[in-house]
Amino acid sequence: MKKVFTLMFALATFLAFTSKVQAQMPGTEGDGFQVQVIIDGVITNYLQTNCGYGVSRYGPDVTQEMSAEIVWADGDSLGCTVPTNDLTGKFALIRRGICNFSLKSYNAQTKGAIGTVIANHFNTATENGCSLIIMTGGDSAAKVTTPAIFACRDMATDIATALDAGKKVTMKWVFPRMYDATAAYHYATPVQHVDTLDHITVNYANRSSAAQTDVVLKCDIIAPGGGVSSLQLPIPSVAAGLDSAYNFPSFMPSKVKGEFKAVFSNNKFVESRDTLVRTFEHTDYTWSQANFVNDPGGVGSTNADFLAGDFIYQCGGLVLTGDNAANKKATHISFGISNIDSVYIAGGNSGENDILVFVYDGDPDDNGTIDFADTWDAMNDNFQQVAFGTYTMNGTEKDGILVHPTIADVSGNNFLELEANHPYYVSLLYSGLAANTSRCIRFMNSTEEHYLNFPTTPVYIAKTMYSGWAGSVVMHQLQLDGFVPPVSAKNPVLADNKVAIAPNPATDEVRVDLKLDAVSPGVAVRMIDVNGRIYDYQKMENFQNGQVTFDTQSMPSGIYFVWISTAEGSTVKRVAVCH
Repeated sequence: MKKVFTLMFALATFLAFTSKVQAQMPGTEGDGFQVQVIIDGVITNYLQTNCGYGVSRYGPDVTQEMSAEIVWADGDSLGCTVPTNDLTGKFALIRRGICNFSLKSYNAQTKGAIGTVIANHFNTATENGCSLIIMTGGDSAAKVTTPAIFACRDMATDIATALDAGKKVTMKWVFPRMYDATAAYHYATPVQHVDTLDHITVNYANRSSAAQTDVVLKCDIIAPGGGVSSLQLPIPSVAAGLDSAYNFPSFMPSKVKGEFKAVFSNNKFVESRDTLVRTFEHTDYTWSQANFVNDPGGVGSTNADFLAGDFIYQCGGLVLTGDNAANKKATHISFGISNIDSVYIAGGNSGENDILVFVYDGDPDDNGTIDFADTWDAMNDNFQQVAFGTYTMNGTEKDGILVHPTIADVSGNNFLELEANHPYYVSLLYSGLAANTSRCIRFMNSTEEHYLNFPTTPVYIAKTMYSGWAGSVVMHQLQLDGFVPPVSAKNPVLADNKVAIAPNPATDEVRVDLKLDAVSPGVAVRMIDVNGRIYDYQKMENFQNGQVTFDTQSMPSGIYFVWISTAEGSTVKRVAVCH
């Protein structure tokens, strides 16, 4: 059975860069070109990702391919004053820092530069060389008539090293002839849930001045053992300037463990930039959007946006189950924390160090539509939470090492029974409300992977839904029954005989009775809605037995969840409010 899912509408808000042309945007943002750096005849291609180049929101769009020598802007190399060398017909390489980006571009422009490349730097000794920003304008922005890009540190270092050695470096800004290739639904899929891939796609653009005939697009899928399955898509004619998406025939990959490669090519353009490689992996138990390679530093919002969003950061990842799989029980969610020193509260009680994990049903009415809405809050009537878990940070977590909290379904079973051929979303929710801090958590991530165009990695930050992070994929994983965490779980489930909730359904109030075995240094009880928003919150210190009451008179009728965290374990209980 094929997986055919559609969306009610497409999200328009992105944290991620897109390779599609959006000419209305100022500057180089959305222009869709690739950057080539040529040193000693060797061409290195860079894309708009964290390990490539970033864009500007000032200056003109790039509508034609550009090629020129790149040289340092002499003087202080910061570009805050007019360079001392003639830059006519060249790209100017300028260091980040001191003054704003648009002033650097304007100063280089006055010396004849056709464009500027701002080189990133390291902020800390442990920072990797991939981090990027989007450059915004400041003084002189209205005077800038040449385009600008922002080079990741690794890219800038390669250029600077060659220039310092006296080598000539050529830079080209070229538009791709093939782009947005997708092969799998997510990077990793349990081998038992492997199913037909029916959305193997690529965009092809005829960037020649004449119509092309007898175009053949090709996708070679290379299995872990080396076997190759070739998919071909003949196109009789492609008009000059036509840019379209094409869908290959459906394909069933071998149900074997290991990494597969999908190599996309065509018979008209044969430069290295015209071959695209996508990878996916079959595993024993694991679904994952990320590719298992940690990108140090993690990904998360700015502290200012975290504060503006009521201390809430939530991210998700799509999971699609297969047909006729024998193992349909999910038991754990795995993820990692990259900045534990910033968010862990030493000696914290009352849920101050908790992270809530969810599994959402992406198609609760089974109509074949993933019913996304434009904000997370608006999905109240669309998605349903079907499983929960809690992870309590202990301060020993390390960037690069995953944690593996268990999950339970809404009926209290210590697993989630998955439906066949069905979409789910794994989600991580961190609230800084209990910790009373605006420091946002950063979850472990891999660099960019490529999936279908419906939202696979949604992010909720500052009360807004986004499609994902620029060049990054959060490393949250759903694990099947049989998965054994490499480290024993430190987050037990609170036993059912220690908690009672009444009345249920509730009208005026909900009473939560707790009977713990010993005094807990801190107890946190939260009332959350079906989208994970914290509706009410109470915490107690040195608590063992007693009752917590929530006033429900002003709460809208609907389904809520009581999230309880104690030293003896955590649990989530479903409660209805009816008026």
